Amino acid sequence: MPICRLTLSGGWPEKRTTHSFIALRGFAFRMFRKLILTAIAVVALFSLLLWLASNPAVAMMVPLSMVLLAEDRIGLSKLARREGVSPVTAWRWSTRGLHGIVLETFCVGKKRMTTEQAWERFVERTTAKANGDPIPTRTAKQKERAIDAAEAELEKELAGA
Repeated sequence: MPICRLTLSGGWPEKRTTHSFIALRGFAFRMFRKLILTAIAVVALFSLLLWLASNPAVAMMVPLSMVLLAEDRIGLSKLARREGVSPVTAWRWSTRGLHGIVLETFCVGKKRMTTEQAWERFVERTTAKANGDPIPTRTAKQKERAIDAAEAELEKELAGA
């Protein structure tokens, strides 16, 4: 907050404006407080996303983009380079799909991204469709049962070894 002072120089009063150190310190404190509160909100949101993605009871009610944000990200151009296809092909998979199956994507700014897990689901579904097999779709309960069965089998093997 500026403070006005009148000083005499050469017989004429002149107005000088100086900034108070206390006012600047208060402004810096308010900006720092906003920055800290924003960081806390971002961390809380990310933690919530991770919890939602791992909770099968809630997973069916969560929008796909929120689930994708909690998975391992990869850009479409990087995915195309890795798989040896044109970036246009990866873009087409994300917009029109392949045999009616669309690659799950989301946008970060102007960059379209997908996840490793979404890529695995896409490959699994398109392969099943090409082979004439039924497209694998599992509910959250089926996924949870499969995980529990695999954990129980692993525990048996570890106990027997």
